[in-house]
Amino acid sequence: VATPKSSGDDPLSEEIEPPSLLSLFGKRMFQWLKIQWAVFIGLLPLLLLFFQQFSIISLIANSFAIPLIGMLVVPLVLLAVFCVALDWSLAATVLFELANSLLELIWPILETLSSLPIAIWLDASPPVWAVALAVLGAFVLLAPKFGKYRILGTLSFIPLFLPSSTILEQGAFEVDVLDVGQGLAVLVQTAEHTLLYDAGIKYTSGFDIGSAVVLPFMRQKGVKALDTVVASHQNIDHYGGLAAVLAIYPEAQRYSSAGFYADSSPCIRGMNWQWNGVDFRFLHPSEKTLSSENNDSCVLKISSPYGSILLTGDIERAAEADLLMRLDKKILQADVLLAPHHGSRSSSSKAFVERVGPELAVISAGFMNRFKHPHKTVSQRYLKHNIRLLNTASSGAIQILFDESGIQALPWRHQQKRYWLSALGKVQPIQFTPK
Repeated sequence: VATPKSSGDDPLSEEIEPPSLLSLFGKRMFQWLKIQWAVFIGLLPLLLLFFQQFSIISLIANSFAIPLIGMLVVPLVLLAVFCVALDWSLAATVLFELANSLLELIWPILETLSSLPIAIWLDASPPVWAVALAVLGAFVLLAPKFGKYRILGTLSFIPLFLPSSTILEQGAFEVDVLDVGQGLAVLVQTAEHTLLYDAGIKYTSGFDIGSAVVLPFMRQKGVKALDTVVASHQNIDHYGGLAAVLAIYPEAQRYSSAGFYADSSPCIRGMNWQWNGVDFRFLHPSEKTLSSENNDSCVLKISSPYGSILLTGDIERAAEADLLMRLDKKILQADVLLAPHHGSRSSSSKAFVERVGPELAVISAGFMNRFKHPHKTVSQRYLKHNIRLLNTASSGAIQILFDESGIQALPWRHQQKRYWLSALGKVQPIQFTPK
């Protein structure tokens, strides 16, 4: 007869020690970090697509901010609102103060994290196919059944960070005349450098073209550093958006008409520099500035063996006459002309247009603007001289590429066709060889 085992021999009879609070906390924290990692991986491709950036420190910040706010601050605020509804003012005040104290506790930590140089990753907008591939890779990384394919999921994120914009060679440059309404903003890029000429308007309502249009465009283009900023003259529709841009790129060298902009040097005729085989030269104003703010505009000529463009700000006939008198034809001549003063009647004189002799004139104007820019006589003057016209009001932003294949102007509306804009007429790219 088999004798029964003693109770001490039965493993089930042994007491199981409960886990310590430390191990339980570590386990919960690990699970929480896994959730945050899943959110980070899942959203990363979409954040790059829509915002051209993502937060690197979000894992750390969310690990303590979400539990504290979600489990303590929000319930306290809801209870306080409930007390307000019942007219328990003292209880509501205490609860609101307690919630505020908790926020004051974590806010300095969040501010410190957000100020770190590595807090945000900025990159150019990736192509749609790269985003789709990364979304598929995120599914592979996060789905439990695809554990053995996680290396493939990781590799699928690489195309998100590959250069997607045009790689410029020595001597080539790209000019983007942005669609900023009635104003001006021009981004110029060489192989390794970037210049911003004006940045649109900041309205009294607070709407800022610099933060709403210029900065998102620069992020989409993958601009890591801004070398130089030019504020053409002291009109709000030209310099209003610069403050928002310089807050992100404070290291930029600044030039402005008569040095009116903070920490800027005056743009003076004869000042010049070269980037990657591309020459930048101020043609106006002289040290003795003219009487009008418009006529004091910084006139910048950008040229290379692949062509040239003349950026004119808001100069009018007086400044045009000064340029004609002081500069010979070769210096003033350009393949592309940014039409002075948005194509106003007080600018683009016949003598000036003939001396510059562009193949293409670009007008930056607002759709149905109250100034009626460009004036009909000015548009006819350009067309009479067989100069092709593009207007941001009808074409959208205009990308002009100067490289070994010639000069090509690509209107945004041609690249991104929308049926509801068909009433504005067809817009075609323009391509020609430099003189």
